[in-house]
Amino acid sequence: MNNSSNCKKLLLIAIDGLSFPLLQKWFAMGDLPFLERLMEGGCYGLLKPFTPSNSAVIWTSIITGMNPRKHGIDSFIYYKVGERIVRKTAIKKMLKCGIRPLFRWLQKKEYVRDVPFSLSMVQQKMLWELFAQEDRSVGVINWWYSWPACEVPGFIISDRVHYWRLKERGKNGSLPDTHLVYPDSLFDEVVKSIVDPLALPVDVYQQFMKVDRREIETMRNCHYKRHQLMSEFKYLYSMDESVKKLALYCLKEFPQPDFLAFYFRGIDIISHCALKYDSCNRDSHVTDKEIEQFGDTVHEYYCHIDRILKELIEKVSVDTTVMVVSDHGFEKEPDGRFGHRKTKPPGLLILNGQNVRTGLRVENASVYDITPTLLYLGGLPVSKEMDGVVLTECVEEIFLQNHPIQFIESYGSPLRHKGPVAHDSDEEIKERLRALGYLE
Repeated sequence: MNNSSNCKKLLLIAIDGLSFPLLQKWFAMGDLPFLERLMEGGCYGLLKPFTPSNSAVIWTSIITGMNPRKHGIDSFIYYKVGERIVRKTAIKKMLKCGIRPLFRWLQKKEYVRDVPFSLSMVQQKMLWELFAQEDRSVGVINWWYSWPACEVPGFIISDRVHYWRLKERGKNGSLPDTHLVYPDSLFDEVVKSIVDPLALPVDVYQQFMKVDRREIETMRNCHYKRHQLMSEFKYLYSMDESVKKLALYCLKEFPQPDFLAFYFRGIDIISHCALKYDSCNRDSHVTDKEIEQFGDTVHEYYCHIDRILKELIEKVSVDTTVMVVSDHGFEKEPDGRFGHRKTKPPGLLILNGQNVRTGLRVENASVYDITPTLLYLGGLPVSKEMDGVVLTECVEEIFLQNHPIQFIESYGSPLRHKGPVAHDSDEEIKERLRALGYLE
């Protein structure tokens, strides 16, 4: 089934919340040279607005090429009713029938419990699973719904590593039951590479904002609070920095896989928290002091991500095709906050590499097109069950002629090991999701 003449290396970098209007603004200032070079040297386009504008749903649609009815993800949270997992949308329909008092009582008795996302809830194969079943090597770091990490020809560092008390659990010797990483030999390096959010040096804070040591100490000790920079900065920075460190380690210690995927979340969180401080966005609730301290914070973080991308992409082989994707942008919403739930600003696609056209702006691309396009570029057939298409307009004509698109009826249903439904980190994850406004 593999087309050996079309087995290029692929790198998919997910940047949650990357906003095209902000890129354009800072390109004009010459402040994001690497991202600008990626776009100019390849092709790019806005992705059609997606409903619901919910990161968990969109990223799963991106990595499966299928709509939520097929892949089964409709929320950050699911309900465990007895031993059965039930979607949030199904629970909402039931509550409209007047059973809310009964539901609350069942929750109080813990017969109904809410549990955060896991791979076992995804009803379709993820893109890395498709490559793996075709004997292609893969590497995944921090992707939504990558826990429990499954056995693959390569490595997986799941999205749960940030929420787990690694050192404490490591001492207890409970690693085999956690499925945080694959292979297990990666665990020690993960423990060393996860950046402690409470131990960030002073200069990290001062790189992004004008704050003194007393204010930094306040930020270090500040507990979660929805869309508040004072509490969220240490977490968003440490998460992205951990992903970068782990990616650099894996690129050094492992042969480069055929398919690589990294996910960065910091831009999304810092945009929720700090876009309101940009002088162009000022409203009556923002003080002059806040603008002075935090007015450049989002801009500086975009520059930080630009440098991370340069560092990572320069480590992969020259024949690697790179795709950068965001799930949504940011706009001012009816309530005055900066977000994406109501206005649904589009995400962004950037594609750069051999056999990719240059200087082209793609029109009408969809989140569902990402997986079919990467399968094609990787020399694998596209499933007829997928809702997207190969973005042929991005590919040079001679390559298309020599490599016609191949199709397969289906890649089949997921056959995963039975990972745990609940995990020690569940309550911490739910606390973070509430702090970010994803849960009530």
